[in-house]
Amino acid sequence: MNIELKGDNFELSFKYKPSIVDRVRQIPGRRFDGAKKVWIVPARSRVDLERMIIKYGNLRISIG
Repeated sequence: MNIELKGDNFELSFKYKPSIVDRVRQIPGRRFDGAKKVWIVPARSRVDLERMIIKYGNLRISIG
């Protein structure tokens, strides 16, 4: 998973895997940008994003 801070949002990109999509869908305010093929998570949901990363520690994270 690659995470980039873009303005007031985090952009998450990863190879499609239903279990990861289910995890991301649990984050408040998230949305999918089909044109860019990224999940957008508002910075205000940073704590929820961090909790997801910690809870599912088997994710490989690259922060750009």
